[in-house]
Amino acid sequence: MTKLRFLVLLFLSLILPYQSLQAEGQAWHTTSFKLKVDDKFGLTLNHQIRCHEETFQDPFLYHIESGLTYKLPKNFSLAFIYRRQTSDSNNIRIGESRFSLEAAWKAKLDKALAFDGRFRTEVREYDKDLRPDYVRLRLRIRLTAEMTVAHIHLKPFIASEPFWDTRLDVFSEHRFYLGTGFLLTDKVELQVYYLRQDLKDKDTNHILSSGLIFNF
Repeated sequence: MTKLRFLVLLFLSLILPYQSLQAEGQAWHTTSFKLKVDDKFGLTLNHQIRCHEETFQDPFLYHIESGLTYKLPKNFSLAFIYRRQTSDSNNIRIGESRFSLEAAWKAKLDKALAFDGRFRTEVREYDKDLRPDYVRLRLRIRLTAEMTVAHIHLKPFIASEPFWDTRLDVFSEHRFYLGTGFLLTDKVELQVYYLRQDLKDKDTNHILSSGLIFNF
């Protein structure tokens, strides 16, 4: 438990430098399908909707994302991801194609505790030149656990994810995640978590996030 407390404090310290201006509530929901092709390859398909209200009213962003994952030795992996996204901003609908390369690594810390990290490079291309194309870098570090409470299998997690914007050469965003997964069956997981999104020179978003993950 001493190791767990230290790691939690480390994660929390990463978000303290981010100061919020005002706060806005949002709700995000993601549905994910994961297919294991063989011992090396896996496929993923995600759909997400984001809303300005915690009650999932006033949607402003949709995306669908597909990816191919390849497992490497020593718990490393690579993924190639394509996302098609549509968002509404200032009464303008913006379409985007996003191409990503992701490198990830994970390790068991003890029987119930694990750590993983991922580094993602995103090339963002916008339709009709409504916004300038650019590259964004993301690094997420996450601590996960597994436990059973009242016969319910839980997978709590805490994570920190800074974003680097190559247009401005600054950290433009930071996300902090805190929540848990509920194993409904051996192939279906429900996730419920709090997400704090800090944006440079913009309001902080406090987000109620949920997700369904189907494993095949």
